[in-house]
Amino acid sequence: MHDSLVDVKAQTDIVLNPVFVPYLNKGQSIATINEIFMKTEVREWKKEQEPLRPVHKPWMEINEENNIKWEPTEADAYDGSVGGGTVGPSSTMQQVVRTADSLATIFLFMIPITFFDKVAAYTTKFCYEYWVVEKFGKD
Repeated sequence: MHDSLVDVKAQTDIVLNPVFVPYLNKGQSIATINEIFMKTEVREWKKEQEPLRPVHKPWMEINEENNIKWEPTEADAYDGSVGGGTVGPSSTMQQVVRTADSLATIFLFMIPITFFDKVAAYTTKFCYEYWVVEKFGKD
């Protein structure tokens, strides 16, 4: 004869044991190969369905017809018979580094603040004036 109350008591003791409690109500821990590939496929489909935005001036869209490649001038190229320009920082850069009171001064010498002003202006224009999509957040 089998007593089912003993089984229930044993199962309850196991489930309520402090060692077992952290494993209760866990999410699925095993992912099948189909689930992994399906997520990848869905992500790729979403990329393909995103609307394409035209690039605003002064930037140009790089594509097969309009592919710009930059190469240094012959004087600055470090190969060939000319041998390239002088290696190392310019005399102006050396002077700025010697007289700078902070790393910010050196950084802003290499990348002037006007660059950031332009990036901010074009980012604002591109985000808020072109292709405006009204979005509502949850409060």
